[in-house]
Amino acid sequence: MIKVKDKAVKYFFIAILSVSILFNVYYFMKERYYVPYEFGSALIFDNDLWYAVSHGRDYEFIKRIVDNDPDLIFSPGPYGLSVWMEIIKKNRPEVARLILEHGADPHERIFFFDANWTIPLNYALERERMSIAEVLIEFGANPEVMDKEGLTAFDVALMHDLKDVLKEWIDTYEKVHD
Repeated sequence: MIKVKDKAVKYFFIAILSVSILFNVYYFMKERYYVPYEFGSALIFDNDLWYAVSHGRDYEFIKRIVDNDPDLIFSPGPYGLSVWMEIIKKNRPEVARLILEHGADPHERIFFFDANWTIPLNYALERERMSIAEVLIEFGANPEVMDKEGLTAFDVALMHDLKDVLKEWIDTYEKVHD
């Protein structure tokens, strides 16, 4: 009688261990190689687009995700973070252009963990991502829009001593208004 009980316990733990190993292998593969979008990876991660950008996936892969599900542009990533945050942090101007072409708002609020927020242009300038700032302006980002702190892109450029950006904007302004 004890042998049967021990055998049942033994098989129970083997089953639990097997499931645990399979689960961990799947997560390792997901993290390292990123299981293809067609396999329904959205079941585990909040936003495949956010995940792909944050893990440095190539442009074609990200384009396939956006083409398959353009609504991911507007969906928050983990903890409600915007995909803009990852695009700017990882300095991906080609992805910024892609999501703007698919209808992303260049003035979307980027929320942080502490309920503060900013806008993509200001965040790009704070991180000195000029190529992304140029793409945002090309798609209609207004440098005079204020963030939660009441700062415009001009203020951020002044604070971060981005004289080239300011000179270019002033030259552009003068050309438009002459």
